[in-house]
Amino acid sequence: MNVGFPNFEQETISEIKENASNQDSINFHKTESIKFAESGEIEQANVHLKKYIQASGDLTFVNQQEFITLEDSIEYQDILKTYIPKFNTWVIFLLFSSIIGIFIAIILNLQKNRNKSANLLIALFVLFHSILIADFGFYFSNYSYQLPHSLFLSTTFSLLYGPLLYFYFKKTVSNYKFKTVDLLHLMPSLVLLVYILPFYLLTTNEKLHLLLNFEKYLVTGGSYIVLSKVVSLGTYAMLIFRISRRSSRNLSVTPQYQDWLKKVSWFFFVYVISYIVYGLSIMDIIDIPYIVHTQVAILASLVLYIAYCAFTKPMVFLSTTADIATEHVKTISIYSNQTSDVTSEKYQKSRLTLNFSLELKENLLELLIRDKIYKENNLTLELLAQKLQTNRHNASQVINEHFNMSFFELINQYRIKEAKDLLENDLHKNMKIIDVAYEVGYNNKVTFNKSFKKETSLTPTQYQDYYKQKAKTRKLDPFASETNLFSGSGS
Repeated sequence: MNVGFPNFEQETISEIKENASNQDSINFHKTESIKFAESGEIEQANVHLKKYIQASGDLTFVNQQEFITLEDSIEYQDILKTYIPKFNTWVIFLLFSSIIGIFIAIILNLQKNRNKSANLLIALFVLFHSILIADFGFYFSNYSYQLPHSLFLSTTFSLLYGPLLYFYFKKTVSNYKFKTVDLLHLMPSLVLLVYILPFYLLTTNEKLHLLLNFEKYLVTGGSYIVLSKVVSLGTYAMLIFRISRRSSRNLSVTPQYQDWLKKVSWFFFVYVISYIVYGLSIMDIIDIPYIVHTQVAILASLVLYIAYCAFTKPMVFLSTTADIATEHVKTISIYSNQTSDVTSEKYQKSRLTLNFSLELKENLLELLIRDKIYKENNLTLELLAQKLQTNRHNASQVINEHFNMSFFELINQYRIKEAKDLLENDLHKNMKIIDVAYEVGYNNKVTFNKSFKKETSLTPTQYQDYYKQKAKTRKLDPFASETNLFSGSGS
């Protein structure tokens, strides 16, 4: 029978309500299953036993004394596997992954940095997928029948996975400012919610009846949802890859974040491909055994990878602009030999207002973190002042007051920090030291080596050898790392 999408929903709801309370059908199959079991007609007994469970939701009925004669039949064992709760390594893995994901989602939102919206986006991405993994855990363990209100627990979020990751990357890569038009990305999820809402409002018994007769009621509606999710995931996967490619040309994106972005993008891409195959399997277009297990395993691996990075590489969850700037300022301030009292006294007669001073500070951080102006080997205080659209005196005052150091010390600190990042990510020594010096803004190797040793007490080569050995130690003993999520710092 050809029916429209809304009509199908109404007819399905009506049929569920009617059949979930059909006592005549329940009593008939109950009586027939016992009668055939006692008379030794095993095949007929199993048929009516399954129909009774589907009609009544009484899962304990399979343990009746009358069904001892059915224990050796394949059909009866299939009924037990289908409806009786069970635990195995696979289920434990899924539930463990789900719990870890939910925990990480909470922790990410508790991190103290300025890019709260980006953290919220990635936290929701992890949270919704963790709920989906838990949903699969309930399904594979048959506990979904014990928890009928878990029906469609994760379905509402199906069309949010792509938008959440897409906007997370946009926010962190380009400091994207959200617009009203972006709310259109939520429209598919709202439509899906409106469609599913009547199912949420079913009673416990009606939800259980739906779960026990899933294929009967949801083939058509389920196909719509699966197809919508395939389109959504595929579309956003392409958009995410575009951002990933562009990030490599964005000077404000650190090498660590580029690596993080690339790996998460590939994880998501593989997950999308697996879901497309899974969707085709659900719609009986292809038949690949255990594809659902593969899809869920990839999904759980993605969540666990994000959790791993949250503990071992917390810096990737900082914004590439304001938050990293804050971390740099904190680090730089440690090495300052000046005091705020001295600078305050020095500029008592300055005409620079507090608001303008703070504005210049933010603009300076933008130049340092986003534009990486310190890489310009001809950079002077005068040139920096021009870029800040102020005079030399104001630029110097902002640096002295807010960073507690001179112009040259500030630029050197950023250059050395950049050099350390390059050396740490070039453990195979593909770059020459002079190349690193030129890359971060120095004109010659001698000045670079002198500044680097003053900052780290090591030459660039010694620092790279030290970090390479440190990396080997961490690989052999992952618990030796001093960096963790709770410290909020990274090397």
